[in-house]
Amino acid sequence: MLCLDFDNDGIRDLIKLEVQGSFEYAFTWYRAERLNAELGITSDGLFNNANLAGEVRERGLDVAKAAARTLPVEIILAGQTRRGPLLLLANSIEMRESTEFLVSGSSVESVINWFKFRQQTNAMSVQRSSFHMIEAKDSDSRN
Repeated sequence: MLCLDFDNDGIRDLIKLEVQGSFEYAFTWYRAERLNAELGITSDGLFNNANLAGEVRERGLDVAKAAARTLPVEIILAGQTRRGPLLLLANSIEMRESTEFLVSGSSVESVINWFKFRQQTNAMSVQRSSFHMIEAKDSDSRN
């Protein structure tokens, strides 16, 4: 992301493309392994062979997506651009932008419900927000 032009009006989209590209790169080795094991083809064969049968291509894309889903990797990216704050939750399948709060991991539902109960918003002070996160963490560890 260091090479991006942060003065560009489309910086939000450029950041999203970089995050998507990062996931593509991260899953390259595992996707190739699954494609070879299940279909006997390479990633290059799936994505660059125009002569690949449509049914094999469809099955290959399904295998590639399934491979990405089996590795539980998520990131939360927060930052400030000229066009306003940016808060993203991304994994290998989807990317979601938010203006409130994002939580990643096994306790997502509990933490989000706690934030809603405590009426947490993005306009609250850092101290209060930190307190709510500590409360959410403590309440989840007791369950």
